Amino acid sequence: MAEQRINRINISCLEILDNKDQGEGGKFISILCRIIGEDPFEHTGAAVLLPSGNKLTIRKVEKKEKDECIVVLKGIVRGELKRRQVIVPRSFAVTAGREAFFLLPSSRDRFEKGNFFVSGGLYPEYNDKNSKPSAAVTFHGRVASFRFFYNFPLVPGARYYISAEDNRDLRTPVTLVYPGKLNQKESSRFADRLLKYGGRPSLKAIYSIILRTDSMVQIPDFFKGESFDGSITSGNWVIMSREYERIRSAALKRSAAFGGVPEKELADLIRGIKPAVIQIIDEMIDEGVLLKRDGYIINGSRDAGHSLSPMAAKLLDDLMEEEGGVSLSLISNPLVANTYKALYRLDLVKKLGEDIILHKDRFETMKKSLMEKILPDAELDLAELKELLPVSRRLLIPFLEELDQDGYFQWKGEKRVVLKTE
Repeated sequence: MAEQRINRINISCLEILDNKDQGEGGKFISILCRIIGEDPFEHTGAAVLLPSGNKLTIRKVEKKEKDECIVVLKGIVRGELKRRQVIVPRSFAVTAGREAFFLLPSSRDRFEKGNFFVSGGLYPEYNDKNSKPSAAVTFHGRVASFRFFYNFPLVPGARYYISAEDNRDLRTPVTLVYPGKLNQKESSRFADRLLKYGGRPSLKAIYSIILRTDSMVQIPDFFKGESFDGSITSGNWVIMSREYERIRSAALKRSAAFGGVPEKELADLIRGIKPAVIQIIDEMIDEGVLLKRDGYIINGSRDAGHSLSPMAAKLLDDLMEEEGGVSLSLISNPLVANTYKALYRLDLVKKLGEDIILHKDRFETMKKSLMEKILPDAELDLAELKELLPVSRRLLIPFLEELDQDGYFQWKGEKRVVLKTE
């Protein structure tokens, strides 16, 4: 793809005209919108509501008169949808925030620090009817730092317009080059990188500069397949190789804790932009390097080093003597119950149903004992199976359900048909 010059990013989005029910969504929400950009609007799936930044899903877009359409949404409540808000497909990688850096069109432009009206970004008319200033702006040569008074859509490479409080009719175009906050040292380095492009960076160059500033950047779909030097692409994130390896290493180290780490907490324990960290964790789960079990994430590598505490080792040894296993619901000590759950997540014990913890050797012994007494194609009811394997119903029922899942039995009416015995 040829590098795009600045201000060439075109966003297709939906402006909310009426959030009242349009009678088209069934159990989902349907609203009236105006199509901006690509028409007909053919984007469905993950999206973001701006300027709030709330996530939602576009299920269907039905074209009506002119540029209007009825949009069916899920994943959001109607009260969060307001007139003039904008729905943007996630594929455009648009975010919302309160701080950003912009590039002025020329070094000849001179402005004094102050409050400015800001419009544009998503499309030229966005926010142009606002009656109050949008941001406090400080100028540093051709680069200006914006501190918005409320969440504002941030589109790297897009054209925005600023006008002073005392002369709103004079609008100056500026280009967003960094969505976020930088300290003095970081902003100086960022400005130096911009100067290397002669003050007119291409769109890809802007994303490259953000990448080298943050070590990672979320890219729009039209950049997929593009290469960025010294980086690795994971989903819709481009991450510097050294940062990518650091995050993977941190995920492996954290997840090697005894019993793993709660699924919702692992990303919070790793330094980095959270959506990018989550993307890498998901990638590691797909690879089998990390395992998801019972709401936890566990290091799945053989050399993870899940060492057992003395208490866990003793519980595991004692469990072998418990022919009927142990019932989690009957354990009054939370530490003991949680240790049994951790042993299960490490695949050191069997969990039958939601309550029974059984030693894996004991499970195999029970299975072998039963299989030696039955033949393929036999049809057995629960009473007959209990005669063959004289254990309590509390243990027998979840034990048989486990064998059902492993393909040993198949239900036929009120009986189980034996499919295999080994």
